[in-house]
Amino acid sequence: SWFFRGTIECRMHHGTVNAKDKYKVSYMGGVHDSHHVVMKNAYRRAKEVCFEKGFENYEATNGSMSTKDSGSTSQYFGNVQFSDSKSQGLYMLDVQCR
Repeated sequence: SWFFRGTIECRMHHGTVNAKDKYKVSYMGGVHDSHHVVMKNAYRRAKEVCFEKGFENYEATNGSMSTKDSGSTSQYFGNVQFSDSKSQGLYMLDVQCR
């Protein structure tokens, strides 16, 4: 698929006393990934982010799933229409590394 698939993470800085161990992790799956797969990969990436920063564990909060619609395509063969939806699951969570 040529649509985006992967993770984005950013450090949280909104007035937190110790922001160096808090991250927001987002994972967008491919157009054929189930919501379960998208969520599982977001949590896997949260664990990797904390491990890369020197922490052994993490706590995830505020997890939420949404869907990004990247359009759809339709083709006609005679009187029959075939449609292909391009919606992708997006899971976001706040992560506290420990």
